Amino acid sequence: ELRDVSFRYPSREMEEKLSTEGKYALRHVNYTFTAGKSTALVGYNGSGKSTLVKLLMRLYDPTEGAVLLNGVDIRRYNLQAYRRLIGTTFQDFELFSMSVLENVIMDKLETEAQREAAMDALQKSGVLEQVLQLEKGADTILTREFDDRGAVLSGGQAQKIAVARTFAKKAPIVILDEPSSALDPVEEYQMYETIMELCNQERDKISIIISHRLSSAAMADTICLMQEGRLKEQGTHLELMEQGGIYAEMFRKQAESYLQDIQQIC
Repeated sequence: ELRDVSFRYPSREMEEKLSTEGKYALRHVNYTFTAGKSTALVGYNGSGKSTLVKLLMRLYDPTEGAVLLNGVDIRRYNLQAYRRLIGTTFQDFELFSMSVLENVIMDKLETEAQREAAMDALQKSGVLEQVLQLEKGADTILTREFDDRGAVLSGGQAQKIAVARTFAKKAPIVILDEPSSALDPVEEYQMYETIMELCNQERDKISIIISHRLSSAAMADTICLMQEGRLKEQGTHLELMEQGGIYAEMFRKQAESYLQDIQQIC
């Protein structure tokens, strides 16, 4: 739960870059993330989405208000134990010079259970079929940093490996910050469809997704629109479209853009 959360970055230089009133990145945000439900955070760049996620992960503490887990301020939990509850995928990630499977579990592969978990995660992220076509399948070394025969993946394939890490961790809180920026619209839709399906299957999981493609965000149980550090609108896709507010305007503009692209191709 975000309870009347406001946040201002400590660096004066960072503050000067922010356009929010009072140079706050977040202002008086109240929202509760519920197990078994998915929440999509949307809004223009600089609206506070990523800052909100950083507070949830306790990379920063709120300037005002509190973040609670099961009614307890997260500052009261052991930091490492708390962070182990969270599985994340961000736009910026790294693939390392080790096997595909080890890149997924982020550890040395030692047991059959680890292998099965990693293979299952690759299947869920939609990249298993492509991985199996590599020279040594899922045991192929990635990158050529230490191996001249290491596999070099496309941006979309690499991003799916990063998403597979989150699936493999089986954390009760999942945060995906633009996890599909390198994917085409069809692949992105399929990935979000899988994510939402998993949310429905695992009713104890909290899923938080940041996406600029509103067609994908529309699949979430609740959409939260951020603007200038404030939570301006929240509801289902249909509810927000009926309101005819900021979200509805953004969605229509994106839809028009897609239609124009299709017309140019045709």
